[in-house]
Amino acid sequence: MEFMDTVIRRQSCRAFAPGQVAPEEIETILKAANAAPVSMGLYGNIHISVIQDEALIAALEEYTYRAFPDEGEHPAYQAPTLFSINCLKKEREAGAWADASAIAENMLLAAADLGLGSIYLMGIPQAVRNDAGLVGRLRAPEGFLPYVMVGVGHPAGEWEKRSFTTSRINTVFI
Repeated sequence: MEFMDTVIRRQSCRAFAPGQVAPEEIETILKAANAAPVSMGLYGNIHISVIQDEALIAALEEYTYRAFPDEGEHPAYQAPTLFSINCLKKEREAGAWADASAIAENMLLAAADLGLGSIYLMGIPQAVRNDAGLVGRLRAPEGFLPYVMVGVGHPAGEWEKRSFTTSRINTVFI
């Protein structure tokens, strides 16, 4: 797929079909994650948990729903695979947020290139980082917390047909 085709196809998927993501698709998505820029090249400050355990996903969703009811009962939109991007907790967290977001976008683009649905998730990691038990179930090293999650799976419906535009975001030339 051409890059701009991938970009236009990269949409938030909020309805996933039953069925798991193939191991080779997960590997491709993880390669994209590892190609993302990380501040100061400190890749050791990042850890990714690939979550496919249905019971753990249900626990993450339930905890998040209790903490943030506006997220809905299924804040992972029933994605069969979640990638938790965990970063080493530091006093100044801006770099961790930036790193996790850059990694997530690479993963989201890779999923789109594979024809998979994907969604950038903030509510779940924001809720569960306050529960040591759930953080422990992510199997991240000591001192790491979830910052961003990416949900991936086969989309349940058709993609929205979109065209490129420069009018959605207000822009000023200086």
